[in-house]
Amino acid sequence: MWSIHLRQLALMRGLGSGGNNDIFIQYDVVGGKSMGMCTFNGTSWSTIAVWPGGIVSGLAGVAVYWDSSATLYRLVYSTATEIYSFNVNSTGTTWSGQNYLVAASANGLIHQSPFLLREPNGTHTVTYVDYDPGTITGASFFYPRVRQSIDFVHWSNGYILQDANLAANLGIVPLYRPTDTTVYMVAQNRTYTRSDYSQANTARYLDISAAILSYKRTEHESKPATIELELDNTGGVFNSKVGSLTTFAPINIGSSLVLSEGYKTGTNHTTPETVKIATFRMKKVTFERGPSAHRIKIMGVDASYLLDTINHFQIQYAAQTVAYLITEICARAGLFTVAVPGSSTFTQTVPIFILQANRTLRATLNEVCQTYNLRYFIDQDEKVQLREFNVGDASVWTYQPEVEVLSLGTDDEPANHVIVTGAATTNTTTAKVSTGEAYDMTAEKLIGFERIKHVVDLKLTTPTQCALRASSILYQEQRATVAHHINVPLNPALQLHDPLTLTDYAAPRGTGQSGKFRINSMQAEFSAQAAKFEHVISLEGA
Repeated sequence: MWSIHLRQLALMRGLGSGGNNDIFIQYDVVGGKSMGMCTFNGTSWSTIAVWPGGIVSGLAGVAVYWDSSATLYRLVYSTATEIYSFNVNSTGTTWSGQNYLVAASANGLIHQSPFLLREPNGTHTVTYVDYDPGTITGASFFYPRVRQSIDFVHWSNGYILQDANLAANLGIVPLYRPTDTTVYMVAQNRTYTRSDYSQANTARYLDISAAILSYKRTEHESKPATIELELDNTGGVFNSKVGSLTTFAPINIGSSLVLSEGYKTGTNHTTPETVKIATFRMKKVTFERGPSAHRIKIMGVDASYLLDTINHFQIQYAAQTVAYLITEICARAGLFTVAVPGSSTFTQTVPIFILQANRTLRATLNEVCQTYNLRYFIDQDEKVQLREFNVGDASVWTYQPEVEVLSLGTDDEPANHVIVTGAATTNTTTAKVSTGEAYDMTAEKLIGFERIKHVVDLKLTTPTQCALRASSILYQEQRATVAHHINVPLNPALQLHDPLTLTDYAAPRGTGQSGKFRINSMQAEFSAQAAKFEHVISLEGA
């Protein structure tokens, strides 16, 4: 039955199935190539349901799976120079949600032979071949690239498996075996494996709480949080738990370090209560041994370090929202979970945005966030948290008797009049622009003169967007007038950008100052030998 049907379609360029009786086919037609879907009812094949893409110059592979929860086929296909995705209904009559994984580029690399896997945790894994016949780089190469997504819209830049032999120009096949929860990447000359994490596996999990001598964790805006941790390795107890690039062990480069902090509470302070504070990725592991010490030092960073990688593919986005662009940039870095607030700021549309190649993803994310003065950080579960500050944000903690050291400062340098100029809504009027303004008349009256800040941002195309940007800049200028620092006992409940209420003692013991402020950096330090359990918090205006 298959051979008769497929001979009628002439020369095939690609064939994919979702594991049932329906197939997707790429085939030659007069003038180029086309693609479609055939269903099988148990007796006969349907006529081909042709895709809406029309006749194209090239097709080089198709992969598909059946998403029963959405009653859709998820489809990834190659045009030879590009990789795209589609959603297709069960009959092949509706093709929707086209999205590109690799966009078109003139005389670009060849990208072909896609394969698709959906793991039980919902992660979509796509593999395809990056191929240069020597016309671009001067060297001929084939290597498979692995990319992932949670929502089938935003994809990571991924990584390559260069040592797979793809001389026959075939792809690498991802497979999942539920019996041992292992992902296999099957190439022509080798098979790669990756098992799901399990805390019950002693080769993958280690509790080092009792061995911690000291640590220092630091959080700042627009950079990864860091931790420096020192372990007691007396007797070489952890020697076998330290791995290398070729030998896996729990204490190893790239391993996750989960930090929880807390107190002993209850009667006689015997009940430990802890809060998960952060998850770090180990970046450096060092043995230190001498006559009087035997220790291991670990340095780690949070997952936002992935944003400091270089973007591979230059892509242009048209008329996408701020929320879409932020989610896209984070996914490119491999950060798939982004908590986007529901305010109107994140639904604002950016007419044209270019995700540049050879630029860090953090620089690009900062550019998008700067448009409306947004902030972000990675929380304890490696979720990207977005913040849009509002003067009405509720305080999460109040300090008075716990403050050990207090430094309060103010500055009269901020702007009190902000002017934002954007592009014209349309290009029909020569030299037309969009403008928005914001004023702090209280500050202007206080200092007796106007201090202007002028910002030009062509991503803004309406007076409303310009006014929103102006208000956010003025708010930041007002927050910057405050520069406070406090030393308090370590508080595991605080996160970056949390508002705090600070009330100092009245004279003669204190300054009598009080107010609500916002965290812009923190440093927490623990030392068992020095009995140190301290939190140094830097604050700006709320």
